[in-house]
Amino acid sequence: MKSEEKYLAFALGLAPKAIQFRYMDTSKVSFKSKKGPSLNMACQLCSGLAGTGLITVKGFDNTNFLQGGMALERLWLTITDNSLYLQPMTAITLFFLRYLLEGNNNFLDKHSNLLEKIIPEFKQVFPDVDLKDEALIMLFRIGKSSEITHRTLRKNTGSFVLNYSG
Repeated sequence: MKSEEKYLAFALGLAPKAIQFRYMDTSKVSFKSKKGPSLNMACQLCSGLAGTGLITVKGFDNTNFLQGGMALERLWLTITDNSLYLQPMTAITLFFLRYLLEGNNNFLDKHSNLLEKIIPEFKQVFPDVDLKDEALIMLFRIGKSSEITHRTLRKNTGSFVLNYSG
């Protein structure tokens, strides 16, 4: 990949709103002298990241979640068919859902405070999402990746699926 392509990929990795800039010391960044952010991991992440997305559904009943899962499956197949990868970031969506449905009763104070701090930032990145009426199915990153060298170990479903005939 040429330097220009790496710079473009890095800039795309800051999408959609480049909120990461507030964590960067941009005075140290110079594409001309090939200097970037000091964190190697940040550079690797941004250079492979093409975007961030969120799947939502209107409502919170089982049918809505099933439709969200079907949409996720179609998206995943389309992304992998185009030689890209999708990295789920599900913890935040699960915590948001629990927080919105049950309040802060099931969180420690420090975690509840963190969620209250993060929600406005989340709304800034996804301003069209109504957290009161839409269920968050999955937050994810899309990007390029090298070939997978180690596959996840899978169990045969017969070893853990129970047949019930009742």
